[in-house]
Parts: sequence; structure tokens; C-alpha cells
Amino acid sequence: MSGSFSESDIVRQLAERVCSRVTRRVIRSLQRNTDDRLSGDDSDLKNVWEEVCVQVQGEESADWSAYESTIDGLVELEVEALVSFEREAVWLQTEHAFDWNQERSAEPGPIPVLANDITRYIVDLITAQAMEWSNPRIRQYIER
Repeated sequence: MSGSFSESDIVRQLAERVCSRVTRRVIRSLQRNTDDRLSGDDSDLKNVWEEVCVQVQGEESADWSAYESTIDGLVELEVEALVSFEREAVWLQTEHAFDWNQERSAEPGPIPVLANDITRYIVDLITAQAMEWSNPRIRQYIER
């Protein structure tokens, strides 16, 4: 049985699945985290993920760097747990990989996978999810 997908299509689809899995895991972790909320006990927001959504959709507070650090740390742990081919597939979706691919010589060599590039790429996907995520508590908080 022959496939109709190119090698780059297969790598892209693998990367999308890996990123989706990591994104879901990080969001779930933030949703379970109710102890580290920075919006205060009088806030209707129930977890750190809802706070992140409010920050992304509204105005970033002075606490934004704490949220960023939390997300970065969770993503870094997930990236460390990936199998090497998963890391490579995701890295090949990044801007640095695009630049590397344009500049590399005709002779293939090892892929210069950089964990920080992967982390930034996945954090951007999580931020995009936060921009779209909503529920009554988030809407009410933003409308205040």
C-alpha cells in the first residue's frame, strides 16, 4: 500500500500530534492548579489556566512573568520527556529549523535540535489556545 503523503507531510503531522498532546497536558496541569492563583481569593477564577486565559485575552498584569515561568517550566518538562524523533519533528516546525533547512548544504547531517526552540514553539500554541478559551467565569472577569 503506497501512501500519498510526502516525508515533510508525515513529519508535520507527527509534530502536530506531539504538540497537541503536550498542549493538552500543560493545560490540564494548569487547570488542576488551584493553589498558585494570583488573582486572589475574591476572584471567581477557579484555577491558574483561567487566570492565564484572562491575562492573554485582556491586559497582562504585573504577575504575567510568573505565569510565563510556570508555563515554560511545564512545557520544558514535557519536552524533556519526548522521544528524540518527536523532539526533532517538532523542532523542524520552528523558525530556526526553517532557516537551518534553507542554509544547510546538500550533505545531510544531524538535526541541530534546540529544546528552547521547541519550548517557545509549544508555548506559542498554548498562548493561542488561551486566547480562544472561554467560560462564564473568564467572560465575567474580563467584562468587569
